[in-house]
Amino acid sequence: MRDCAIGILNDIKKVAEQLDLAHRTSVYSDSVKLQCRKLHDDSLTPSARLLRRMADNNESHIAFTLKQTQLFAKEFASQVMAVNIERKLLASAERSLARQRALEQNTATSFEQFLAAYYQQ
Repeated sequence: MRDCAIGILNDIKKVAEQLDLAHRTSVYSDSVKLQCRKLHDDSLTPSARLLRRMADNNESHIAFTLKQTQLFAKEFASQVMAVNIERKLLASAERSLARQRALEQNTATSFEQFLAAYYQQ
């Protein structure tokens, strides 16, 4: 698999070099070089960095995930949603619930019949 990835990155490298020339930069080639280094050094991958963080903090996967979830929840809770976006989301939710009610009221089959038909597919 590594050989396949190296081949793909070698092809991408050619495109990156052309983009670097066109934009007078080296960011594209630098990015490809970083990905190549990850193929030769697993410790540079995101999953290895995450495992290292967990080990450094003596955390289980569950503890790490819970901590991250709490951090993200705190971050999102601190952000204020624009009024116009909130109105659009609420209206969309109301339309969705109305469509759901209409579908459920106009359905000739029971849920049990629906499930039986679904599992027979």
